[in-house]
Amino acid sequence: MVPITVEGLGIWGSYASAGNNVVMAALEQLPRIESLTLTLRGWPELKEVSSILSGAAPLLHTFRISLDPSQAMLLENIFSGLGGTPPLRCLSLTGCNVNLKSKFLHSLTHLTVDRLPTGCRLSVDELITILGNMPQLGSINLASVS
Repeated sequence: MVPITVEGLGIWGSYASAGNNVVMAALEQLPRIESLTLTLRGWPELKEVSSILSGAAPLLHTFRISLDPSQAMLLENIFSGLGGTPPLRCLSLTGCNVNLKSKFLHSLTHLTVDRLPTGCRLSVDELITILGNMPQLGSINLASVS
């Protein structure tokens, strides 16, 4: 199958809406997606896509996700499905956090973190440790993370 790029997906409100059905149908192609940009309002929308994002994403090299930072969410178990860890190179997090010790982050070359939720703030020592686990990281952009 041919790899695909999925950009500008947004879920706002009820999962049952026609627009959200299109988004979910696109996300069901996760094993074929190379680049994914996703915008969610908050926890209800994240809950709708979390089961799909916990699947295998063997081709995914770029993942951008934007959430309302007031939700203070930690994305757990993303891309943990059968088929292995994605070869993720670029990660952009806005208003959310992932476990920055996750294996799938080891191959990152670009990391952007913007508006990190208050409950997920990192100390300088934690950040240095995390960055040490990303040996290929060549670009980092941190905004509103302290």
